[in-house]
Amino acid sequence: MKDLQEIKSAIYKLGSEDLDNLGEFLRHAREDIIKAKLAVGSQVSFKHKHRLVEGSILKLNPSKAKIETEMGTWNVPYTFLSLAK
Repeated sequence: MKDLQEIKSAIYKLGSEDLDNLGEFLRHAREDIIKAKLAVGSQVSFKHKHRLVEGSILKLNPSKAKIETEMGTWNVPYTFLSLAK
């Protein structure tokens, strides 16, 4: 846990531009982690207007996945997707 405290301390010392860059890096890292777990045919879910929508992946595009659902086909950013349970 000491390492985590050191990281937090270093983050608090960053300027606003560095924080923006860190936020962008973390967003891309999260997207890459999610993308690595997905494949065509994977069952996924995402929220739309406070409702959980489930479907399967038809295609993996660079920034969004094409999802087939009962309500039609959706292009959903990877950060909005979760593997369906």
